[in-house]
Amino acid sequence: MVYSDIDWTIMGPGEDLTGVCRAIEKLYINGLELVLVTAKSIYEVVNLAEKICMPLNRLIAVVESGGAIYTGRRLLTTITGSKTINGVDLEYLQLGQLIPEFWHEVEDLISRLHCRVSRLTGADAVRASEITLLRPESARYASMREYLEVLWSPDQQCLDRLGGMLAEMGFYIHRSARLLHIGMHKGKGVAVDVFRRRSILGGGASIGLGDSEADKDYLEHMDHAIVIPTPDMRLRVRLNRVDYLIPPYPAPRGWVYSIDVILGMLR
Repeated sequence: MVYSDIDWTIMGPGEDLTGVCRAIEKLYINGLELVLVTAKSIYEVVNLAEKICMPLNRLIAVVESGGAIYTGRRLLTTITGSKTINGVDLEYLQLGQLIPEFWHEVEDLISRLHCRVSRLTGADAVRASEITLLRPESARYASMREYLEVLWSPDQQCLDRLGGMLAEMGFYIHRSARLLHIGMHKGKGVAVDVFRRRSILGGGASIGLGDSEADKDYLEHMDHAIVIPTPDMRLRVRLNRVDYLIPPYPAPRGWVYSIDVILGMLR
């Protein structure tokens, strides 16, 4: 099983996916499954699947940083329900609270801190593009969120204070360079562990690819771990383990290179 983040791991600057289709086809030809482990919503993932040559009936995704697990086949021993997206039935297991269930606490704290923030959830395509820096056609799917709220603010220090206080209250928090991710769940690592325990796919070697602190929890527990560098060849996360691979290229080339390395290891 290959577990991989998307942004800056598979997908490079400007939503570059050069070579990714062929790399995923190689995984499937060699009998490997790809599990997408991402902060993206299921609607973003479905929109992306066609671009990366992933048939929706083979889709497996941990979405919104661990808010839920979606599969295009009956792979989970326990499910919450199913949804039809783009004409394909997807089963899902909910792991986090829905945003409306916890938003009042976040809103309360925003008000007390006098933060001026923009919410990604429900934003129109133009505003969502300004928040995420994605193209408007991609950003509109990013605004269709269920478990992970994403905030931007012109006052980044206010986002820092807000994130720190919410973390103390038990929220899942991830702080990227510009944005604050907020959820009421346990993050990617726990969600990947749940999938591994409740999937019918069985054991076998596990390989994880990621690029940031949000990926660290699941990368630490893979049989093999790969950290993709930034476009200027820096690392945004360093693992406690010492046996992880760093490809000589950023995304997407570094991910494509890594898939070839993985297939070579497993031969």
